[in-house]
Amino acid sequence: MINTSENPASIRSKMYLVTALLELMAKKDYESITIKELTDRAKLSRRTFYTNFETKDDILKYQFDILVNEYIEILQTYEDLTPKDIAREYFNYWFSHRDLLLLLKKNNLPILIKVFMEFLRNMNSLPIIKNRRFVDSELQYYDSVFVAGGLWNMLNVWVENDFEKNCDEMTDIFMKIFNRTLMEM
Repeated sequence: MINTSENPASIRSKMYLVTALLELMAKKDYESITIKELTDRAKLSRRTFYTNFETKDDILKYQFDILVNEYIEILQTYEDLTPKDIAREYFNYWFSHRDLLLLLKKNNLPILIKVFMEFLRNMNSLPIIKNRRFVDSELQYYDSVFVAGGLWNMLNVWVENDFEKNCDEMTDIFMKIFNRTLMEM
């Protein structure tokens, strides 16, 4: 289980481990990276690693939790958030982190499903999602899953295609699909 402590020393240690893991992943296969290599690179003890994380995967999950929460915070700055705003900010945000996404692709690591579930929970709290179409809470939940899942899968395809389209093109594609879905309802 990941240590969720907000202790500044713990947060700093976690970030050292994130940085060390990403640096090592740039040089070698993820599966071959050992905890010892990781802690040596981070200049931390194995005990510190195991105080904060159980596995290397937990480090990636921690990093993606931070990134997803940053994205949600960006969306929460909008007074009148539109679906186009969500998509534009989404593609711009992840494009700014393309090196990380390409590193995951290089190491054959799919974007983490657990992080996606957190993303869905956070998306469901946004006013544009809450007020989008449905009064029925069950339909509302599935609607937010549909929108978030579509964005998430578009991101995966975009990464697989090495970001060959720009952020505006991706936003336009999302909006064409989104608007067509609305018309069919």
